[in-house]
Amino acid sequence: MAMNPVFFGLKRAFHGTLRIGRRTFQALGLTAARFDLLYALTDEGHPRETVTHQSELRRMLGVSRPAVSRMLRSLEELGFVRRKRSEADRRQFEVHLTILGRLRIRLAFRRLVRSGWSLVAPECALGLDDIRIAFRDFATLVYPLVSARGLTDGRRVSGQPGTSRRSAGSSSRSIAASASRPA
Repeated sequence: MAMNPVFFGLKRAFHGTLRIGRRTFQALGLTAARFDLLYALTDEGHPRETVTHQSELRRMLGVSRPAVSRMLRSLEELGFVRRKRSEADRRQFEVHLTILGRLRIRLAFRRLVRSGWSLVAPECALGLDDIRIAFRDFATLVYPLVSARGLTDGRRVSGQPGTSRRSAGSSSRSIAASASRPA
């Protein structure tokens, strides 16, 4: 029996996103799982106003009790979170982002999501066999933002008047290479 094309595309998008983000995560001392947990402690990327319990995180992330406990222990060792027993219910642990944790998740979020790199993997999963096409499309979206901030270095980029498909691929690779370097 053949795999459902929608599920296969989602699987490819998931793995493509992990592949793109892996270097960025490593440079920040994170993994995809750590990013997910830290992000779950925010409210759409902003500090939460309410308390988050460890049991809540387990349900949000869909992991077992021991898994969330191990993840939190490693994030505590890195100084990204702190846990304390709840005053209201002594069976519960409250989990809070530290200042370092807030800064790290904000930086990771900016590098991966707001930069637009997270859009490349789903595009590739939807049937684009040539990654250069995805990078060209990405460059077309990003060039106006980059040029408006004066961040170009004189290279022609797809989306900039006067570029061809051939030069778009090479420019896109140089954008990809510079975007994957830590800031």
